[in-house]
Amino acid sequence: MDKAQILQAFRTKLELRVTEADHELSLLDEAAAGETKSSAGDKYETAREMIAQARSMQSRLRSEAHRGLDWLARQDLSLSREAIGPGCLVSTSSGTYLVGILTDSVQTADGPVQGITMASPLGQALRGKRPGEVLPWRQGSLTVLAVI
Repeated sequence: MDKAQILQAFRTKLELRVTEADHELSLLDEAAAGETKSSAGDKYETAREMIAQARSMQSRLRSEAHRGLDWLARQDLSLSREAIGPGCLVSTSSGTYLVGILTDSVQTADGPVQGITMASPLGQALRGKRPGEVLPWRQGSLTVLAVI
């Protein structure tokens, strides 16, 4: 597992999300500018409200992506981790996880990596665990294989 490559994959995904949100916002601005008030005022108001809601959603997606990019920029690859906490890359018997604020997943050459938060049920179960530890998880158990 190359943590630098995994962080770059998340960064690329978030940068694409920002670009897509910016594009959608510009299209929505064009749509709003082209919307003219007709004799059917309700139709105009409904269209304006739909544009406002779509704008709000795209702005939120863009903001969340920027927050994720800021978090990624603060990650220190030189830190050595012994126990699971924020910023760790964790390999387990059920998959690989990046512990932090991201909830997306990326595909790498080694397989998928899922972002999880410490507040998530899995994040809570993994908190403070070390390689080799086995913990109950759902109907079975989970083994921590590596912490990077």
